[in-house]
Amino acid sequence: MRCGQCGGWFGRKTWHSTSKYARHIWRCNNKYESNKTRCVTPRVLETQIEEAFVAALAERMSQTSTTSEVLEDLDATVFNTEKLHAELAVLDEQAEGLVARMNNLARAGAKTAIDPDRYEANYESLETKYETIDAKRLQVEERIRDLEYRSRQAHQIHDCLQNQPPLAYTPEAWNTLVTEANVDADGTITICFKDEPSCWLPCTLSREGSGTSVCNLSVSGGVLAYGVITVRLSRSRTFASIVSRISRTSGWGLPDGSGISHSS
Repeated sequence: MRCGQCGGWFGRKTWHSTSKYARHIWRCNNKYESNKTRCVTPRVLETQIEEAFVAALAERMSQTSTTSEVLEDLDATVFNTEKLHAELAVLDEQAEGLVARMNNLARAGAKTAIDPDRYEANYESLETKYETIDAKRLQVEERIRDLEYRSRQAHQIHDCLQNQPPLAYTPEAWNTLVTEANVDADGTITICFKDEPSCWLPCTLSREGSGTSVCNLSVSGGVLAYGVITVRLSRSRTFASIVSRISRTSGWGLPDGSGISHSS
């Protein structure tokens, strides 16, 4: 988790570690550093982080009804590396041809008398062409690796969303789905999912009633993206209404009310 004010990382701290009231909180590591600007970002409880994750994931899950079809389209278009592999094959052939010409030139220079300046000029010309081709090869290989990584990541996220209880926090789900969380000075916890780096779902946590944690999810003009598919959101719902809506539409059998059992 990152501090939205100073950009520092949050660290896990233990309060009252030797008493029965011990609990874990997260706060910016720069908050009390004398040589750094002390930020005013509040500390957050682990339960608040989990609730923010669940609320953001609930909204994320509302957009996943067609992710299988989306993945098929992405594999056929955005993640398709056939053209890049064909381009790489051409570059490999060109590079091999240049290497063969340099070797032939070197062998000829060893067997027969050749003007040194002319030999050096010819060899440097071939070497320059090879370096240009090799640089292009490295770029294409990097693009292929990047697309293959993105494809694996998208499928991994899709499988996680399909196979795990989607409205429950687990460390495995967090590590699989989340790039990072951002905590602002007003207490807003923002979750960024790995498959939608341009999308930020802010969840402002407050306290109401007798210590009941309420998560207000407000996305105004944000972009929820899955690959090349984008949905523009402009609405505000409470955590309870999101859970209720997801429960009704998905048949997950969540209890009526405003909460989810973290052990479920």
